[in-house]
Amino acid sequence: MKIAIVTVYNTENCGSFLQAYALRRTLEKLGNEVYFLYRDLRDTSNSLKNSLKSSLIKMAKFNFGYAANVLKMHNNYNRINKKQPVVHRSSELFDEIECFVFGSDTIWNFNSQYFYNNRETYLGSNLPDVKKITYAVSAANTPYKVFEKDDTIKSAVNNLDFISVRDDSTKDIVEKLTGAEPYMVCDPTLLLDEKEYDEMIPSDFAMKNQKYILLYHFSDISQKKKEQILQLKKQTGCKIVSFGEYRSWCDYNPAYEPYSFIAYMKYAQYVITDTFHGTIFSVLFHKNFIDYGVKKLKITDFISQIGLMETLTEENDLIVDKFKESLDYKKVDEVIMQLRSKSLNYIKNALGENC
Repeated sequence: MKIAIVTVYNTENCGSFLQAYALRRTLEKLGNEVYFLYRDLRDTSNSLKNSLKSSLIKMAKFNFGYAANVLKMHNNYNRINKKQPVVHRSSELFDEIECFVFGSDTIWNFNSQYFYNNRETYLGSNLPDVKKITYAVSAANTPYKVFEKDDTIKSAVNNLDFISVRDDSTKDIVEKLTGAEPYMVCDPTLLLDEKEYDEMIPSDFAMKNQKYILLYHFSDISQKKKEQILQLKKQTGCKIVSFGEYRSWCDYNPAYEPYSFIAYMKYAQYVITDTFHGTIFSVLFHKNFIDYGVKKLKITDFISQIGLMETLTEENDLIVDKFKESLDYKKVDEVIMQLRSKSLNYIKNALGENC
């Protein structure tokens, strides 16, 4: 089949890029010809205008390293996105699309002005009348009343052929709107295994043979937490790589982009994260990691599901002690395999005989 994925494939965010990449690769492995429905970056947070503005703000605060990284990140993503297989509404190829797949990511987050303004696209009501399915779609924290009071949203959700979601909140919303229980599937990044992500690693990756701690952490780091991380550095003899956030006290601050993210994750001795996809890739690559995302429901739900509660870390925990115990991934891998199998079965069933 010729399939178009409708998602935020070209945002400057590793998690969003990788969920889109994984879903595309999965659909291609099933024998389909897969594209992303073109998304214009104008007036989004990832436009060149906003990147320049962000960089100038950092420069005004004399944070020149951070300012340089903002522009490097924009250039990296611009280069990567030029290679993405996209389909434009105005092209002949668009008329040949046989199925639209919506998701993953929070494309039904209609609390967001961007997603609400583009709801007809992310729900499919302004797209051709062909098969339409969702994969691991999420409404984030959007309350049910936002869906219920908008006839455009209600009608579009009820016209979808198959619906799968990634969280209980979105599941409840869909049940109320349609009267039917949607499928619950895993995040698309879990559909691929470690070896399939190895293909993304740049052949000239310079840190392959170095010992380092990967810090993939986007909230503020307190002085106490910083001291703990530096103590871990001292005791292990590892350098510190801050990926995604520029921190002058770290040894390396590489510019943010998904191919480097996979490489840094692959070869890290230790990982410290507070993000959902930082958690997922720590697990996929069997890393010795700790997770400060203890207040984020989607992280704690996933960690609980795979049985690695010991990785959840509070502000006052001694991280040096937590890293002394290696993690047992045998049972974790079994759970991941079950989640992957169930989710692949949903995709095959939703696409039908032609997939």
